[in-house]
Amino acid sequence: MEAQGEISRRKNERLVGTTLKVLIDSVGGGSAVGRTEKDAPEVDNEVVIENAAGLSSGRFYDVRIVDAEEYDLFGAVSNGSQTGPVKHEA
Repeated sequence: MEAQGEISRRKNERLVGTTLKVLIDSVGGGSAVGRTEKDAPEVDNEVVIENAAGLSSGRFYDVRIVDAEEYDLFGAVSNGSQTGPVKHEA
């Protein structure tokens, strides 16, 4: 687990400075938690967003990654960059 944690941290650090499409899972207390379009809930990284005013659960936003830890990314929404609701296929 220690080796995997180090691998995950290095991979996440490479994402700092990039902008990712993030699906917001929850909003509250001025922050939001989401995941990138490539991450599964409760399995992969979470993205924590501090400037969450106006964000809505179930929507994608472009988020600039500003910091990283082993299993979490930290980001800021790029200027009102909502990219649309999640569409479920029937």
